[in-house]
Amino acid sequence: MGYGIPVDLFPFTETGNAKTKNLFLFLKARKAIEQMEDQKRRNNDRTPVELIECPCMTDVVYKVGTSSTSHPGNVMFRDLLEENFVEYNTTLVHSGKQTVITRIIDGVKERNGRFLEWDSRGVWIVITDPVQIRAKVANSLLYYKRMISAKQNMQSSKSSTFIFERQDGRKRKRGDDGEEPSTCHCK
Repeated sequence: MGYGIPVDLFPFTETGNAKTKNLFLFLKARKAIEQMEDQKRRNNDRTPVELIECPCMTDVVYKVGTSSTSHPGNVMFRDLLEENFVEYNTTLVHSGKQTVITRIIDGVKERNGRFLEWDSRGVWIVITDPVQIRAKVANSLLYYKRMISAKQNMQSSKSSTFIFERQDGRKRKRGDDGEEPSTCHCK
């Protein structure tokens, strides 16, 4: 009797070993959250620090050393960068650039997204400081600008192998230098 849980959903490998990696990651995150909450209670710290175990689909995540480009929230964020990039890049006035940054931040928040940063203890921390969020969005725009100019500067080389074809129409085969094979192997 399975008690309503399908057997194929049990976290076991084909050989019967239990899969524990995700369980240990979850326990590490919960331990970090509980330790930070205990530390805040002991210090009577009332500043809100929101810790997240798993980001939502609309969250923009920043994690050093790994590529988070495939996260759905980062894909949405990149779309917002692309939509507003031309205006940001052509605006010369600092206040105009800040307006574009604010529009991008508001676009993320309209979709119920948050800006999250990975903590070394194994949890995501919600970035609440507006200055830090603005700096991250500005850096993302600069990175996008570098990426666009790198694509434009990339040289396209068109290579073809037609020059390696023989004049008689036959393709050259390995070891074929165009001479008839010799029947005598002694020279």
